[in-house]
Amino acid sequence: GRTGGLGDLRLLTPVLREIKRRWPTVRIAVACIKELGQSIQNLPFVDEVLQYPVPVSTANAYDGWIWLENAIERNPDAKTLHSVDCVAKFIGLDLPEGADKRQAYVVTEKERGWVNYAWPRIPGIRRICIQIKASAQCRTYDPAKTRQVMAKLLQENWEVFVLASPGEARPSKEPVPGLRIISDGTSAWTADVGF
Repeated sequence: GRTGGLGDLRLLTPVLREIKRRWPTVRIAVACIKELGQSIQNLPFVDEVLQYPVPVSTANAYDGWIWLENAIERNPDAKTLHSVDCVAKFIGLDLPEGADKRQAYVVTEKERGWVNYAWPRIPGIRRICIQIKASAQCRTYDPAKTRQVMAKLLQENWEVFVLASPGEARPSKEPVPGLRIISDGTSAWTADVGF
């Protein structure tokens, strides 16, 4: 358990998947803030999502707990290891060479319907979302490099959605096909992602 944010849960999913792969009969429950639990509730390797904080009576029903506090923030390994490897090492799990470190999310039919209505797909165009700023500076990728990555993706005909808090990304006057800012539920075409 830990009260981390959405990114922490996303980066935990490859580790949970590996635990379930190795020990398929283990029952995995994840304690997190209620609003974030929906992001993992449909994963086939997560058996239960518990609302944090967990009452002692509920906690006592489990054989063991893994606490992830400071698995990244105050962990010196976070300076040199991929976040997934860092969390795995923190809990004493060695990931196999070439382990799948992709974050997992199961899209529900309701979500699929909403996104197809709000942002219809362009046939044949791949789509990616990039969160430009994390809650901690140590987890925010260099802005200049992020812009280079986005430019390369656009050049290779990707549709790039920039996820930002209000004021983090500045829309430009001239639209760039395929590049959008999504901020606080609103969308704008943009060319200048200045953060």
